[in-house]
Amino acid sequence: MSPTFLNDLQAELLECAERLSATDRRSLSVNYKADGSPVTSADLDYQAGFMMSVQKYFGDDVEFICEELESIQPDSDIKCFIDPIDGTENFMAGLPIWGCSISLWDVNEPIYSIIIFPDLKFYQSSLHRIERKFRSELVGLPSRILGVDVSEIFGEGGSRILGSLVYNCSCVFSGSLSRYTNPGGAYVWDFAAIVHLARINGYHTYINNIVSVSIPCGLRGPVEFKILRNY
Repeated sequence: MSPTFLNDLQAELLECAERLSATDRRSLSVNYKADGSPVTSADLDYQAGFMMSVQKYFGDDVEFICEELESIQPDSDIKCFIDPIDGTENFMAGLPIWGCSISLWDVNEPIYSIIIFPDLKFYQSSLHRIERKFRSELVGLPSRILGVDVSEIFGEGGSRILGSLVYNCSCVFSGSLSRYTNPGGAYVWDFAAIVHLARINGYHTYINNIVSVSIPCGLRGPVEFKILRNY
């Protein structure tokens, strides 16, 4: 795949995310899913925007597997996993810890992935190695952990609940967290990009306690997902 081709796609995705960051969050329409989590008009609008950018470079023969959409083109080998806003409640509240996740795969082989944090003005993508800056022992945990035995996943250095899976995983890449564990509420659009970025940067990802360097065929979720620092 041409680096120029992917750089152009990345530039468009970053521009789309920047527009999302500028959205007036007080004027959003909000609905609630069966599990009580919110979905806003921005989720739907910018999911469509990311899809249009991908289709511009990959054409219509792409299966989109997204948080707010039924699967499109399910017979295609090219899969695109999109979570337009991971951490919607943070986004709605004006907290900067939320992210956009886009990941393209050819069956079990990754093509390109990016996680974007528009309010924080940074991103991590498969086009560049990710620098580890810290060596924290903190553990990241998901927001919804009621009824889950977390005794085995708290680290010696303590834990943090940040409200966004992709941001937690980004902190593992940077070294601000030693690991992140979601005991059973993660979906494939949440972590497809993380599996790819971990694979090329030497981190370990697990899906239902099985080491995973690709996305199992037909997987949607919810599943247990975790990422560990490579010591």
